[in-house]
Amino acid sequence: MITEEKIIELLEKYERLSKKELKKLMLKGDKDYVPVEETLKKLKRDRVLLKDKLGRYYLAGKSAESMFGGKKLGRTSEIAAEGKKTGKHERKVSSKGKRKARSREIEGKIALIKNKYAFFEGEGGERLYIPAEKLMGAMLNDRVTAVKTGGKESDRGAITSVLERANQTVVGTIENKNGDIFLVPDDYRLNVKIKLDKKEGLPENFKAVAEIYQYSQDGGEPLGRITEILGEGEQPGAEMLSVLRAHNIPDVFDQSVIDEAEKIPEFISSAEIADREDLRGESIFTIDGIDAKDLDDAVSIKMQGEDYILGVHIADVSHYVRPDSALDAEALKRGTSVYFPGSVIPMLPKRLSNGICSLNPNADRLALSCVMQIGPEGEVISYRIFKSVIRSCERLVYEDINKLLEGDEELKRRYSHIYDELILMQKLSGILGKRRRAAGSIDFNAPEPEFTLDEEGKAIDVRVHERGVSNMMIEEFMLACNQTVARHMRTNNLPAVYRIHEKPEKSKVENFVSFIRGYGYNIKAKNLNEPKDYARLLDSLKGKPEERVISRLMLRTMQKAKYSQENTGHFGLAAQDYLHFTSPIRRYPDLIVHRMIHFSLEKPAALGVWAKRMPAVALRTSERERAAQEAEWEGDDIKKAEYMLNHIGEKFDGVISGMCSTAFWVELDNTVEGMVPLSSLRDDFYIFDQERYVLTGRNTGARFKLGQSVRIKVTGASIRGRSVSFELAGKKKNKL
Repeated sequence: MITEEKIIELLEKYERLSKKELKKLMLKGDKDYVPVEETLKKLKRDRVLLKDKLGRYYLAGKSAESMFGGKKLGRTSEIAAEGKKTGKHERKVSSKGKRKARSREIEGKIALIKNKYAFFEGEGGERLYIPAEKLMGAMLNDRVTAVKTGGKESDRGAITSVLERANQTVVGTIENKNGDIFLVPDDYRLNVKIKLDKKEGLPENFKAVAEIYQYSQDGGEPLGRITEILGEGEQPGAEMLSVLRAHNIPDVFDQSVIDEAEKIPEFISSAEIADREDLRGESIFTIDGIDAKDLDDAVSIKMQGEDYILGVHIADVSHYVRPDSALDAEALKRGTSVYFPGSVIPMLPKRLSNGICSLNPNADRLALSCVMQIGPEGEVISYRIFKSVIRSCERLVYEDINKLLEGDEELKRRYSHIYDELILMQKLSGILGKRRRAAGSIDFNAPEPEFTLDEEGKAIDVRVHERGVSNMMIEEFMLACNQTVARHMRTNNLPAVYRIHEKPEKSKVENFVSFIRGYGYNIKAKNLNEPKDYARLLDSLKGKPEERVISRLMLRTMQKAKYSQENTGHFGLAAQDYLHFTSPIRRYPDLIVHRMIHFSLEKPAALGVWAKRMPAVALRTSERERAAQEAEWEGDDIKKAEYMLNHIGEKFDGVISGMCSTAFWVELDNTVEGMVPLSSLRDDFYIFDQERYVLTGRNTGARFKLGQSVRIKVTGASIRGRSVSFELAGKKKNKL
């Protein structure tokens, strides 16, 4: 009998196969084709398989996994590797009349789940196919134990226990199906509906949160109850709330946190200033985005002979957020502020983030200052890190300073009192940037969206966020400061949370090299070993049609940066020492570094205790950073879909940014990305080459490849689905 598992395995490997091809691969000369027919019919009836117009079978929802680790190549971000090896466990299995056998249990997670099967990924790299009846009610991302069921070399398995539930609460849309009420999860990967308690008044098509109280053991629906109604579906407000709930991001503060914040005085006392260096007479100012309210960094500059004296003055948040206070616990819980189009979910209450701690102009503020003496070649000759009190003389915005540095006469007059300092800063940032790039630092300039919202918060425009001279100037100063403080922490043996970035995995580099050969770049993987190797390749791409796609894939080849108590260096920045120091209002790792500096000056005995806490802090903040990133991307996608709803039927130019066996994605100049289903291409049947990422027409030989320019028409947009759909409009503009 031909098993469902065997057919699924073959289609996982070959993507699409006809019935005849399946018979050849499976039966190898056997004349009895009835089992094949019956199994295919069953799988198609169960919607596990679909059939294309040429009669070839493929897995429903199947898309080729990116050779760079992602679902598709549309995102510029890396997918973080998950799992760690925690040990091996064995248990005895016995049956009547047989001697006891030993079957090794493997710890891991459910990595993919479909109607009739799932895949398990072990912490040691094992990958097992799990039939639905062997799942024991496990769901996506659940931590589980599994055993192999078909012998030592088998890739079949069964779940033996669920260690940790990843989906105790689920966000989705309430639906009524034949009198039964379900919550359909927003995360389609869960591949299951939550059957709800029958309660009167549950509003259909509303967004809600459900708590699962009973997990199915036999492949049926889990049972749940509604804990929160978020609002009517497809409404942006409800959809944004659903993003927060899905990523466990709280949008309100507990009363204990608010009460603690309210007790903090708005004004600085003389006692608080007594042991600080008074810089209120110095020319210090902030430069931020026009909408920024949490101003946590200010800068100053002057010359000392040929050397630059650069001051980076950071809000002293740790003075107010004390260890193990309610504020501290909440900040660690959140890990970071989350930025959505037109709104911020702050790490700290606004009384602190926008008020007491924010370096607002003409207000006395407590700070930690890092003042660096920088030579004419950009080297940090010496530095001081100390407690200070400052008074920002100006609240500058990037847009104005960019214009000023480009020669705007009116702005020159307006800021004449600090004009010379801004020119010095421009010159120094150029020197620092040149030195950093010479060391091998990799500059990824991935486009980011910028939204214009109307009074109701609806997206009426989306464009690429422009980074001007002043943006890059402040970035260079923050990088220099972060590296200097990191070196200070290392050389003084102070506990810290470092920002680390490991070398790319060998397999990903090899895949990347294999891909770019299709564009004429004959580079060997062994020649992409150091940061400067990648930097040189990026430089060689500038101005070329393939620049965007190759730089994006290079980014995806990189490891994901994360926080660690161990200082292992930052590959992308080509830096031995790096951490985050400059944004304690919105990032907990920065706050912790500030706290350790305070302890080194005031309570050295406390450092040992806190050193033991650093691994947990690093792990927690890395997790929350990831959740925040994913939530922000999802929020952007909602606004992009909302914007494109007003442009259905319109035509745009774009670039192919990703592809799989059933579709390709096109990114427009404004960063909006949409899917073109291959079923909409009626001129030919297109075959996907996963090695080269090329779609080729079987009859015409027409090709689509990553980075290729195309013209599309917008056919749909879904706020609920966070997606936009396209179809081709006319001929391809060019071939790469």
